[in-house]
Amino acid sequence: MTLWESMDDGSGTMTWQDHSDYFQYESPGAIGMKIDPKEVTNGLWDEVVQWSADNNAGYTGLTLKGGDPDMPASNITYWQAIKWCNARSEMDGLTPAYYTDANESTGDINGNGLIENGTDSWFPYDSIQDPNQNGKWDAGEPYNDDNFDGIFNPKEYDDYNNNGQYDQGLSQVFKNGLVITIPNNSSSNHFIKKDTDGYRLPSYPVFATAVTGGNYQKSWPWGDQSFPGSGGGGTEYDTATMFQKYRISTDSVLPQYDSPSKASDRQPNGFDLYDMLGNLAEWEEHASSMDNGNGPTMYGYVLGGSYMGLNEIGNANFSDSGAGGGGGYNPMKASEASIQGKAGETSNAIGFRCMVYLR
Repeated sequence: MTLWESMDDGSGTMTWQDHSDYFQYESPGAIGMKIDPKEVTNGLWDEVVQWSADNNAGYTGLTLKGGDPDMPASNITYWQAIKWCNARSEMDGLTPAYYTDANESTGDINGNGLIENGTDSWFPYDSIQDPNQNGKWDAGEPYNDDNFDGIFNPKEYDDYNNNGQYDQGLSQVFKNGLVITIPNNSSSNHFIKKDTDGYRLPSYPVFATAVTGGNYQKSWPWGDQSFPGSGGGGTEYDTATMFQKYRISTDSVLPQYDSPSKASDRQPNGFDLYDMLGNLAEWEEHASSMDNGNGPTMYGYVLGGSYMGLNEIGNANFSDSGAGGGGGYNPMKASEASIQGKAGETSNAIGFRCMVYLR
């Protein structure tokens, strides 16, 4: 799969960037990736939960779904989704990806083999600070000189436990407890073993690639024309219509759906992936802890939209996190593809799928 991503360059226009090696940033040393063709079903969910119980694997809080085994599993929190990913990894003999103790490193951004606690910051893959997009700081590239000494002294770890030293972490697999305790104003990124072969949720860049079906320089997977009933975007953002009731077919028939259904009811996209848009919205890999004045709250993100619409996704606990109410929903555009909500909430309009990075 060639990885492309549509980005807004800040000018209000769309530009296309080659991110064919971006998965290596998500998983250093990876040579590719493989994505579940369908959303996780009730049957697969129950298979993993039953395996965990039968083998005393220690994964708590995961209960059997029952119901139609071919229907996508829903009403699952972000935390349950990543815990289930860990259990599935163990079941398949892979190394789990999610942990309760953080790796404090933010990356060896100057490439000297050391994890240093300087004062200066620099952002990999940022078009200004990393113009060659190689994920490493190179001499001459701009950076934030926070102590104004003219020398790049990178801050390469966050001392979460305040012990004055870098801790590698990632030794305690997330198996029990309701949540992973993430420090305020930080993200789950530090609690993910990125070089593992285990199952993970897709990140936004993976979604932005997979959703195109390989038709990466079009506004939508099927072409440039908006789907019928969208009004060109903008006014119907929070309706079920805006969440892509479509199937890719040779005769361009776009049948209408108003509830989740089996993936076999539709056709896969060009990457042989079903329902990257519509059916259920799907949990994205990262969660964030933010304090908006009422104490820290754990937020997660869902992508792809649901046939049931934004209101059903959120039950007032989710909102679009980019379109600003007027831009419409466009999964090709980073600022308009993500819906933010509380990571501990559930909805019958939200599910998930897994992926692995190939090594």
